[in-house]
Amino acid sequence: AKAILAGNSLLTLAFEMITDKRYLISDKNKVELVKSLSLFSGHNGIAGGQERDLSFENKKKSFKEIVDMQKKKTGKLFNFCCFSVGVIANKNKNEKRELGIIGEEIGLLFQLADDFLDVNSSKKILGKQIKKDDKKGKSTLINLIGLKKAYNYADNLKAIENAEIIILSVKPQNFLEISKNISKNIPDSVTIISIIAGLSLDDIREAFDIKSIIRVMPNTPAQIGSGMSVWSSTNNVPKKINDFTKDILESLGEQLWVKDENYLNIATALSASGPAYVFLFISSLIDAGVYLGLQRDLSRKLVLQTVLGSCKMLIDSDDHPSDLVDRVASPGGTTIEGLLAFEQGGGRATIMETVIAAYQKSLELGKQN
Repeated sequence: AKAILAGNSLLTLAFEMITDKRYLISDKNKVELVKSLSLFSGHNGIAGGQERDLSFENKKKSFKEIVDMQKKKTGKLFNFCCFSVGVIANKNKNEKRELGIIGEEIGLLFQLADDFLDVNSSKKILGKQIKKDDKKGKSTLINLIGLKKAYNYADNLKAIENAEIIILSVKPQNFLEISKNISKNIPDSVTIISIIAGLSLDDIREAFDIKSIIRVMPNTPAQIGSGMSVWSSTNNVPKKINDFTKDILESLGEQLWVKDENYLNIATALSASGPAYVFLFISSLIDAGVYLGLQRDLSRKLVLQTVLGSCKMLIDSDDHPSDLVDRVASPGGTTIEGLLAFEQGGGRATIMETVIAAYQKSLELGKQN
């Protein structure tokens, strides 16, 4: 009751301030502010949120119901605070809407912070009773999903606040949880850059209701500026964001934009998973040297320089790799003998099947999510 009375007093004060003749706000803007404040403070806003909050005692509510309540109860208040700045500054409709969304996110974080303090703080610090929600049996996000997940949810909201670009870099199996947590708090103007294996542009569009999407498949050598990144984007991505993405990827190594999105699933199996195949091949060569009697550090040096030199030679040449193999394999020599054993062991077929299996797994991950 005290909270409702305090809220009513604040709303009354707000209406008085908005309509006061001393404030240099145009009559048109005053009308828009009064209408907005009435909408945000009524049944679809603060008052409705307070009513829902009271009804949550001794009842189990869903994640969506709790977030919707908090958005109404506190989010609409902060929504108006930010929206009103846009009105006074004569911003356009979309700009005012985005300001309102930012305010709503701040309000939701404020409400979450209040819930965290209710659980972890003390009466001495807060100046009021703590653990009230538990005593009343009230449904909160902390009670529903636990303290750790509630913290993660708040961190995700804070991470996307005021963002122009959001980068999704999570495991495919975690995508659904993340999308449920943040999808309702992302404005239409945001561009999403996804680095999630197997997840298509359409999957992301459906989950977030966003049109500006970029999908990237990098690989681990990007950590040392020698990566290979393949990417695609929707037609709705602004040119400056596409240019920004290209510049970022070029700073990590080579980049290639493709129109056919299926190429990204192939790249997942080839260039993204490829370093693992190469490392395994190198490890096998080193082990072979050790088996034959070399010290491991010496075998490693020989193999790494051989692989590095071979790659450089191939990059600088227009020849097919098979032609370069022929130059090494002289008739009746040691190399052709080794290649025979490689082929008898299914060497080339195994490598191809490895890449094909990874490609099929990429498609499977997309379907699962």
